[in-house]
Amino acid sequence: MLGAIPVNEVTPALVAEALRPIWRKTPETARRTLQRVGSVPKLATAKGLYHRPDPVPPARLILGHQGDEKGHFAALDYDRVPAFVAGLGRLESPSTRALLFAILTASRTRPVLLMERSHLSPDWQTWSVPGPIIKMGKPFVVPLGPVASRIARKA
Repeated sequence: MLGAIPVNEVTPALVAEALRPIWRKTPETARRTLQRVGSVPKLATAKGLYHRPDPVPPARLILGHQGDEKGHFAALDYDRVPAFVAGLGRLESPSTRALLFAILTASRTRPVLLMERSHLSPDWQTWSVPGPIIKMGKPFVVPLGPVASRIARKA
């Protein structure tokens, strides 16, 4: 809908109208879409093609509150973790090994998936996670227990 409108004619009302169908139904998608829509007038302003105030803040006011946040995914009850991990250990695939490694090292998905052999110590006892591949950007070292070490050798 907005794609057919010249950028200098985009108004908060048009942005709100475009996002209204998903604003409460899929809040996270709507927020991300609004963020991306907002980048167009900013770029157009930088290029001298857009001469209006940023339409995103008023569009957000027009759309109103998105409703209750869904929150985080439910966690597995701690007393069920051993059985879950044991079940993972019986499966042989790269994805199950990656998940088990992430659980055993309390790591996020991205660093596990981007782990390289050069990040592991020669004795397979530590994993030096480089800053550029983690969320906060600060490198750190993870000690590897016997199972995590065996998984790292297979990677």
